[in-house]
Amino acid sequence: VLVLRLSPEPFHLVKGYEFKMLNKFVDYFTLPSYNITRDTTNLTYHHSRLMGVSDIQNTDALIDVVVGLGAPVHKLVMTVPAFGNTFNLMDPERNLPGSAVTGPPTTITYQQVCQLLSRGNWTLEREE
Repeated sequence: VLVLRLSPEPFHLVKGYEFKMLNKFVDYFTLPSYNITRDTTNLTYHHSRLMGVSDIQNTDALIDVVVGLGAPVHKLVMTVPAFGNTFNLMDPERNLPGSAVTGPPTTITYQQVCQLLSRGNWTLEREE
């Protein structure tokens, strides 16, 4: 079985893969659904967005790109993260997506995410 991990970067998907040729040899293509959004503006972000409103930095859009380029749906495997990111907020009162941070995020393990969630005091926020 031959599995090829694809880039989560739309530019690399378009310029770097010849799916018509690869389909002859590759049994499965894996598409990571994490680290799609990068920390480039010192703002909080979700590193594994499944859907998006107005951009291509989400898993749904990447699947559309890959299928549009010729990868068969039955060969796609979406991988999901088992980790999270924490941010140091500039102002703890401003804690929505897109809030200012003091530096890059810290990656935490799935177990650490579960520990933080079990402490309670969480508010669910969604991007519009």
